[in-house]
Amino acid sequence: MAEGLKNRGKAAVWVGGTGLYHRVLTGGLAKAPGTDRKVAAELEAMSTAELAGEIGR
Repeated sequence: MAEGLKNRGKAAVWVGGTGLYHRVLTGGLAKAPGTDRKVAAELEAMSTAELAGEIGR
């Protein structure tokens, strides 16, 4: 976000929050691994009761 504003010659001002806001705005979010589409499809096909059982294992 901050980089996009900078590239357009705009200034950003943010007030309050924590250091996390500053890190995210200036450095972006951490790169998380991608989604395994096969696993996602299997989970989406499960009922709420089945999913609750998986969590309880």
